[in-house]
Amino acid sequence: MPLVKRAVDGPVSAVQDNIVIFDDSTGKKLKDSGKALSDYVEEGDARLTDARDPTAHAEMLAITQAAQALNNWRLENCTLYVSLEPCPMCAGAMIHARVSRLVFGTRDPKGGAVVSTARMFDYYPGNHMVEYLGGVREESCAEILSSFFMQKRL
Repeated sequence: MPLVKRAVDGPVSAVQDNIVIFDDSTGKKLKDSGKALSDYVEEGDARLTDARDPTAHAEMLAITQAAQALNNWRLENCTLYVSLEPCPMCAGAMIHARVSRLVFGTRDPKGGAVVSTARMFDYYPGNHMVEYLGGVREESCAEILSSFFMQKRL
């Protein structure tokens, strides 16, 4: 799938389907072992309460699994597609994993670390910069996230 098509469809599929990572050099989809986002959120919630793991965000799990799939901690030719702007922890992990690109759907005005609050990718003093594109299918992502978390609260 061409990068432009993935950029448009990626964030919505990340919500409906998986947090998605593509290896751009091969076009191979490195995904989170086929689990739906709802499985990861529930699994993440369980890890937060049962295992007391505050790092169990879907992005963190997907980065770890992509690194295992590539047998390399450097995800230099990979693009991460997510529905919601990542938090500081996840943005930092993307920098350290050398993720090439991030495409996200909707901003997170309270906790987003890419454009909403910290702007980590713009001001990180290290030697790796993550390219990013936000606001892709923003309304669709926001609607899907809102309904998902509304159902979660019921």
